Amino acid sequence: MSYDLEFLTARQALAEDLMLGSRLSSGLSEFLVASSRLRIGGEVDQVLEGLVGDGLLDEDLVPTQRGWLLGNELYGRLWDLGGAEPVISMSC
Repeated sequence: MSYDLEFLTARQALAEDLMLGSRLSSGLSEFLVASSRLRIGGEVDQVLEGLVGDGLLDEDLVPTQRGWLLGNELYGRLWDLGGAEPVISMSC
């Protein structure tokens, strides 16, 4: 049996949490957004404002119909908050 391990930085883990949270019908939680602001900074607000402005999230940070239809755009922009640092992968 073999498997792959993937190690994310703290920033990448938060970006992944935001991305996964945006896939919920309840949208992004205030706690997650606040935690992300503390660790990532103002860039989080810029991205969220852009997603709201583009109609992918509503003001409550819940995906709109457009957000569901263009999910890859929504998820990708949140994932990009993780930065360009490499993800460390190992095969075992």
